[in-house]
Amino acid sequence: MQIGGQSGISGHLKIGNNVQIGGGSGVIKDIPDNSKVMGYPAKDLRDFLKDNKKN
Repeated sequence: MQIGGQSGISGHLKIGNNVQIGGGSGVIKDIPDNSKVMGYPAKDLRDFLKDNKKN
């Protein structure tokens, strides 16, 4: 597991194996194995990038 700086994990959650959490993220639900998440609330990295894409 890799956790970026200033990230927070709330409560008793299950964080899977081989998970990467981006800096400044807020994890408020379980994360499955082999996931990359970012944002608040933390979500899949691809979804995060798609939602925050600037045109």
